[in-house]
Amino acid sequence: MSWLESVAEKVLLAQDIDSRVELGLVIVGQERVRQLNFSYLGKDEPTDVLAFSMLPEPSRENLVPFVVPP
Repeated sequence: MSWLESVAEKVLLAQDIDSRVELGLVIVGQERVRQLNFSYLGKDEPTDVLAFSMLPEPSRENLVPFVVPP
């Protein structure tokens, strides 16, 4: 197991997250992260983290309504 895999596993355990998750990680420089930030979010600036869901977005028909009890 690599150092990075070990760190990721420890973080998942510390956060009580099932370790059978899939985690993708890409480490890039400032210019590349700026390009990705612009491509995906329309922001022409570097950022610390870009995170994306691996699950398909639910259709409007399958959304559960948000209800706040009185």
